Amino acid sequence: METNANTHVLPDEKLGGIKREYVEVNRKAEVGERIILRDDDEIGTFLGSNSSFVYLDLGGYRNGVACDPACCRVIEPTDIVHIDGQRYEMVEREGEVGDKVIHVYKGESNGIVRVVRKAADDGMDVDTFEDEGELYSGFYHGHYYVLVSLDKEKTFENKNSIYKEVKYIMN
Repeated sequence: METNANTHVLPDEKLGGIKREYVEVNRKAEVGERIILRDDDEIGTFLGSNSSFVYLDLGGYRNGVACDPACCRVIEPTDIVHIDGQRYEMVEREGEVGDKVIHVYKGESNGIVRVVRKAADDGMDVDTFEDEGELYSGFYHGHYYVLVSLDKEKTFENKNSIYKEVKYIMN
C-alpha cells in the first residue's frame, strides 16, 4: 500500500483487486467500513470498539488492538484508480469509441478494463472476455465507468508529499 498523510492506495475487491485511492475522513466508524489505526498504520474492516480496544478483521482473522477508538480513522474510496502505473478517474457517462472503460458488475469480469470498439443502444462492444464460463463482447450501460487519464499536474497535487510502503494484509 502507498500512503501520504490522508490518501491510501489499496486493492479494491469490488473492482477485481484493482488499486484504488482512499481518503481518511474524520468521523466515527460504522461496522463493516475500512479503517486505519493511526498509531501503527494497520488497515482492516471495523468490527467494533469499546473504551480501550478497537476490533478489526485483518484479512480473515479478527484482531483486537489496544488503543483509544479515537485513534481509528475511516477510509472512504475515491473515484481514482491505478491501472498499469497510471492514475484514472472513473466517470459515470456513456462510453464512446476509443474510451477505456472498467466493468463494475458482479461476476468474474468485475474490474476488467477494455477499450470501446463500437457504441450500441443498450451498451457498447469491447474485446471479448470470459465471465463464469461464458464469452461476452460488450458492457451494458450502468455496468461500467469511463476511465479518464489524469494529467501530471492533477496526479501530484502535493509535490512535497512523501509516499511510504506500509504492510497491508489482504485475503
